[in-house]
Amino acid sequence: MKIIVNESQYKKLLFEETSKNSIDKLKELKKFFGDLKNDVKTQIGLDLSFLSTWGVTIAGFVRPIAEFIEGNFPELTNKKLHYCQLE
Repeated sequence: MKIIVNESQYKKLLFEETSKNSIDKLKELKKFFGDLKNDVKTQIGLDLSFLSTWGVTIAGFVRPIAEFIEGNFPELTNKKLHYCQLE
């Protein structure tokens, strides 16, 4: 049996399928990282749950500060570096 759909229906079907796949993948990743966090807490005794909120912020500061220390970031002055540490 053939089913005829118009372009907007086809786009909606594609969107629903990709949304379902994306949601399934995100659920898998959430479970994986939850298990990983629990394993690290059990084996090492370190709770990594703060990284879920602060990880990106911390990573954003690490590179400019490391480049400043190496001298590769001359426009970052001591005063600007101090502002980064205050935030």
